[in-house]
Amino acid sequence: MAYDTDDSFGSQRDDVFARYWLKRRKEHPEELFIVLAGNTHVSTLKGAPWDKDYTPMGWHLAQADPTLKAFDLSHLAGSRWACDFNAQGQLDCRVHRLARSQWLPSIVPVSPFVYVFPYLSREGYHGVIYADRLTPSLPATVPPPKPK
Repeated sequence: MAYDTDDSFGSQRDDVFARYWLKRRKEHPEELFIVLAGNTHVSTLKGAPWDKDYTPMGWHLAQADPTLKAFDLSHLAGSRWACDFNAQGQLDCRVHRLARSQWLPSIVPVSPFVYVFPYLSREGYHGVIYADRLTPSLPATVPPPKPK
């Protein structure tokens, strides 16, 4: 199930995400609950390099369920489908290049794997998912046509 909101930003946006997923979890407690989101959104700790007061969705979810596990994603360079803001502050939805992540296994290439840390990392993750080279998956909905 995909979900996003365009009527809030920053910590408020992550709070909206968390409330949505907590409601879904409450309505469907029998489901395996896996949320895939950008790494900063799933961190279980407050703060980000650009905003010390940023409160991510993962923090809200961990407060509601202490058994939650948050994983960072590690990968080689690749590409992704995303809607990012361009230099003019406009939404730019397309395939974007993706640099390799900072954390990579010492021997590359290796098969994809999940590694659980023995402790919570300083970034707020319980482990890492290594996924090799990422390739984009187009969105489930088509963006509206551009005005003529």
